[in-house]
Amino acid sequence: MTGKSWIQVGDKQPTQSTIPMPQTEQANATINVSSGITLNLGNYESLRIDVGITLPCKPTKKDVEDTYARCIEWVEEKLQQQTAEVKNSIKK
Repeated sequence: MTGKSWIQVGDKQPTQSTIPMPQTEQANATINVSSGITLNLGNYESLRIDVGITLPCKPTKKDVEDTYARCIEWVEEKLQQQTAEVKNSIKK
């Protein structure tokens, strides 16, 4: 069983990866979380960064809540990393 993640910066093709997940007895639910930010580059230009992840989980309230929390944490961390990388490259 696997999950999927993606990161897209501007017009570039999104980078996608597969995330190995532990086997679950009954994984017929999925959690999908994505977030993005648009950065003002000045001079009437902007750049959009989008990050998302989809993970399987059991259809129980606890598993759904736990998986959702993991997804939110992962997306926020990756979005912050990508935003910092872009801002650092713009300053150079």
